[in-house]
Amino acid sequence: MTVTAHPLIAKEFCAILLMMPWCSSARLMIRSDMKFLPTWGSGRLSIEHQRLGRQTMPHSVFISYVFEERPYKDKVASWIEGLRLGSNVVVTYERADVRQQGEQEIRNHLRPLIQGCAAVFVLVGDTSHSRKWIDYEVSVARSLHKIVIPIRIPGTRGGLPREIQNEHEVVFEPNAIANALRDRLR
Repeated sequence: MTVTAHPLIAKEFCAILLMMPWCSSARLMIRSDMKFLPTWGSGRLSIEHQRLGRQTMPHSVFISYVFEERPYKDKVASWIEGLRLGSNVVVTYERADVRQQGEQEIRNHLRPLIQGCAAVFVLVGDTSHSRKWIDYEVSVARSLHKIVIPIRIPGTRGGLPREIQNEHEVVFEPNAIANALRDRLR
């Protein structure tokens, strides 16, 4: 099967596929002419990471945040969707509220999202360092050798989560975030 799409649609398509549990053994190749070539094999969903002329394949970014700081997550997501962090960055975050289904369901929901991303942005506010689910998301990201980038929410003073205390904080500004992501993806 081959599907042709506009580059912006291609990014959204990749982000959606990264979140689909039924794609656990699928791979998707996107050619320079923006034709999607799904292939199946062993392992989790991956996007073949290759240079396409002047474009590179999308990098999915998971955003870890405290629910009360959702407006900041929305702002970062809008920067990504508006291509302010680069034309090859797509956003991933939990879109379903599974909290009422218990802790194991939350873990089952979050792990594949983090597993399918290239990097994790941790929005650091006043209480991020003491939040169980922020710690879990960072721990999963570290165990999967993902890039973790702490981003300081303006006007907050809380510490970094334990596992990333030695990481350099990035200012809550699109150019600073884009530069940090680009530098760490190299």
